[in-house]
Amino acid sequence: MNIGVVGMGLVCALGRNAHTSWQNLLAGHCPIKIQQPFPHIPPLPLARAADMDTGLPTDPGVLLQDALTEALQDAGWELPLPDCGVVIGSSRGAQYRWEQWLAGERDDFHTWLEHLPGSFARMVAAKVGAKSWVAAPSVACATATWAVALAMEWLRQGRCARVIVGAVDAPITPLTLAGFRQMGALAPTGCFPFDRKRQGLVLGEAAGVILLEPCHHTPPKYGWVLGWGCTCDAEHPVTPSVQIEAALTAVHHCFRMHRHSLEGCDAVHTHGTATQANDRREFHLITHLFPKGIPILATKGATGHTLGASGMLNIIFSLLALKHQVLPPCVGLREPDFPGKFVQVAQTQKLRAILNLSFGFGGQNGAVLVGNSAA
Repeated sequence: MNIGVVGMGLVCALGRNAHTSWQNLLAGHCPIKIQQPFPHIPPLPLARAADMDTGLPTDPGVLLQDALTEALQDAGWELPLPDCGVVIGSSRGAQYRWEQWLAGERDDFHTWLEHLPGSFARMVAAKVGAKSWVAAPSVACATATWAVALAMEWLRQGRCARVIVGAVDAPITPLTLAGFRQMGALAPTGCFPFDRKRQGLVLGEAAGVILLEPCHHTPPKYGWVLGWGCTCDAEHPVTPSVQIEAALTAVHHCFRMHRHSLEGCDAVHTHGTATQANDRREFHLITHLFPKGIPILATKGATGHTLGASGMLNIIFSLLALKHQVLPPCVGLREPDFPGKFVQVAQTQKLRAILNLSFGFGGQNGAVLVGNSAA
């Protein structure tokens, strides 16, 4: 079964919609800036969602609603959608609200049932009138990859006629900032993936939604999901495994899905967190897969690390790269620490397929292959 992407919506630091975000990314725009949204936490570089720089925690539900509305309008899907599956993933959910309750900043604790981890999926299902399957995966920073994989399996098994797939996180909250700061993972000045002077990750906010359905006669608007693979090495709660076997298995499963070969891949969109260990391990994985070299993309220098939503941003940007036949630059990369083919300025190139990589705490490994041809 050939499954295409017929609509998309995106809200992130680069813009309030997919088109604006894409244009700003191509221009090498970096919206990351030093901020201090909470007085008891020192200033840090952050990637707040566009137009959401209020000094208060961003409501991820608002970001998701905007991305969903854009995607539905983009595809021309009319409500209700009873035959539609819904998969909305998040690694943090509505954590900001729980923090406010515990700090005594809100008194509406009686609404707690509405803010459990699966609340976003339920919210979307209710909005579109879905009467089919609904799920809310949460597997750290590989959440979006798992969401796509789950949606694709539903469609292949005939569980539903189409699927809304999304991921959202707004992790700029006191608890998340304090936790990552205590780990020593946060950069002090900015996000520089694969750079010699990379310092660590920068947290960002985002919501991304793609709409999937079987496309038998008409090519989809944005291309096809060609394969997916997910594994977990479960070696350590936080630190990535030095070994790459589990990650390799995820990628190989991804390419075997429709008998695609590595030679048919034209670029790799990395997880690229800008931390020392993660970037080193990921480059090792890429050189093992593509010993002759391949163009390498890294976009967190422009969006920040949006945790569970990050894989969805990668997939959306890769689909737009395929549609427009142009590779976006690795914003923040000035002096590569590795001898790879990093794309440092936007460049036009004939593109057939792009591999997207995601990795998460607990040893999660995810890969999604998107292409402009189902063959």
